Order: sequence, then structure tokens, then C-alpha cells
Amino acid sequence: MPGFAPSDLDALIIGGGPAGLTCAIYLARYRRKVVVVDSRESRAALIPATHNYPGFADGIAGPKLLEALAAQAKTYGVEIIADRVTVLQLARSGFEATCSQGTITAKRAVLASGLIDRDLGNPDLQQAIGYGLVRYCPICDGFEATDLRIGVLGSANDAGTKALFLRTYSRYVTLLTLDGNGCGEPLSR
Repeated sequence: MPGFAPSDLDALIIGGGPAGLTCAIYLARYRRKVVVVDSRESRAALIPATHNYPGFADGIAGPKLLEALAAQAKTYGVEIIADRVTVLQLARSGFEATCSQGTITAKRAVLASGLIDRDLGNPDLQQAIGYGLVRYCPICDGFEATDLRIGVLGSANDAGTKALFLRTYSRYVTLLTLDGNGCGEPLSR
């Protein structure tokens, strides 16, 4: 890995999902020296087809979207390092990040590390995601569930707000809580 002095690197982006790569593209187009550290665990890679990303009206698979964004970022000179940042701390002239390949110093750091979904240890979950039967993001996938029967699983507070949001797309929403508060009760507004 090349050694970056604080004056060399304008921005370190932690996370190579759609948000991190889009950020990298914009910063590089503003003539900033940018490095992305990507653990290759973006939840976008699980999406069989998203219709929620501008420019792809017919949808695009998550892995293809990530591939296209990475290719575009590289055309502007963005370096993408496959690694995981384990420590991020303030440094004298910005930030210092540690990963297995060494230390990266940058004037600015952008955290675009995304979310980690709970899969409850179900071995069939990945196949259900691939078929579009299980989805993680109500904002990304709510439209595709219009007028379908939807089950929302999670803690009452977190899943409850998502279930209420999904009621704007379907009147058939059932909240399934993991904390014993009204498991299986239909949700009405």
C-alpha cells in the first residue's frame, strides 16, 4: 500500500457501498485525492435487483451497481483498497486509520460503513433474499411490496416504525416482534 502523508490525501472514505463510492466520485471530480477502504461486505451486494437507484429504471442487481460505481470512481483516480479499518483516530493534521495493510492518514474521513443486518441464523435466508422474498430496507423496497402481504420482524421500537412506514404501500402489514410485545398482531393505523 502506498504511504500517504497528511498533505497527500484529502479524504479517506471508509465503506465501499453505494454511499461511499458516490462520495468518492464527487470528491474526486472536485479534484480531491481520495482513497476508499472497502471491507467488501456492503449489504447492497445482497440486492437481487434494486429499482430505487437513479438511472436504472428497469432495476440493477446490487453487485452490478457496486461494480459500476467502483469502475466510475477509478476513472477519476480513486484508489479502492480491499481491507477493514480497525481504528480511526484524530491525528495532528486530520485522521489516521489503521487497517491490516498499514496506516492511512488523511485530512478528512467519511464514514460510509453502512448497516449490519441480523439474519437470526436462518440457513435459508440468503436464498430467500435472492428470490426477493426477504428484504432489509423498507425505503429501498417498499414500492416493490405495494399491496402485498408484508411481515416486519425486529424489536418493537425499530420494526414498529418500519411497519408503520410500509403501511403507506400496503394495508397488509403484520408486525412480528422479537421482544415479546404483540407478536403477530396485525398493524392498523
